[in-house]
Amino acid sequence: MRKLFFYVFLLFIFSCVPKSDRNGPIDRNLKSNAQEFMDSKLNYDFEKVTIFAHPIFWEITKLKFPEENDLNAIKKNLKEKYVSSGIQQMNADLNMKINIGNIIDSISNHNNEYIYLIDYERTGENKFDKIYSKSIIVAITKDKGSSWKFIDIDKDFLPQTKELLTAIYPANIVDSIFINIDNELKESTIETIFTPIDDNEINFLNQFNAYAKAFNDGNIESLNFIYPDLFEYFYDELQGKYSINEIKSSYFEELYKQFPGESKFEFRVSKILNKVKYQNSLIYAVSYHLKRGNQNDYSLVGGEMIAISADNGKKWKFIERDQEYTIPVLSKKYPDRVISEILNYEYEK
Repeated sequence: MRKLFFYVFLLFIFSCVPKSDRNGPIDRNLKSNAQEFMDSKLNYDFEKVTIFAHPIFWEITKLKFPEENDLNAIKKNLKEKYVSSGIQQMNADLNMKINIGNIIDSISNHNNEYIYLIDYERTGENKFDKIYSKSIIVAITKDKGSSWKFIDIDKDFLPQTKELLTAIYPANIVDSIFINIDNELKESTIETIFTPIDDNEINFLNQFNAYAKAFNDGNIESLNFIYPDLFEYFYDELQGKYSINEIKSSYFEELYKQFPGESKFEFRVSKILNKVKYQNSLIYAVSYHLKRGNQNDYSLVGGEMIAISADNGKKWKFIERDQEYTIPVLSKKYPDRVISEILNYEYEK
């Protein structure tokens, strides 16, 4: 988890109350443009996002990265994290899709600008996980529906979004938009379908859940679940300048910088990717996802870790799968062929 710094897909959820089209041909291109906008957002295709994004969308995006003023740098950073944090792989594994739904309401004709609200569904499913949510976007046209600009509302930034809209539109119009948003708020669902099949997997899952709960509670004792050779590796890399206990404390602090104190998050096992037995050791390669937020608004990011039991499945320790340190850490106890087998690629010294 040390390097799990990820772009936050913050979802907030809405049901669908379709209304009649009161503006005739004004809504032409609305659904097709909205679909392109959301598909490009799903795939972090910022060139295409730019075609459809309302300026307020970018203002909200910048609010999520207060340390960075350059929008292009933010886009570059997000694109890199799309791959490195596992979002791209998760989307592929779950066959993630966004389906534009219904026009919920048309709010106004203000200075020849038409404002619509439209809902959409986000779905993903494979053998192990199922995700479903509904959300909403504000759509604005200045040319009677020939082209549209969109704001994908982020529940964490509702006050800021309302303030930005109020600077452009009369308060009664903005209030009408947010009354609809409040009325449409619903719960999303995510199901994890991993089921252990033997005592070893039951022990693994119970201890993984205990580790996840301790971490979620901010308990430094969660470090007891981390594979200890990781800290030995850091000790060697730092040439003994710091004690193991100092390294553990620093590791914990750095990890928690990624998670604001008010956030709630949980780790769930998706599936066991691979198993290797070596002498008295069992080694699992495991995929998991991290859910951060609450039942109405959360981000979801996938990752992989290695679970290790040195006593044939009774007690388990965990280490994030990482290009930098996974192989040298495992090599302290296990031969090259075991490492190659569990990681499914040729071990290179």
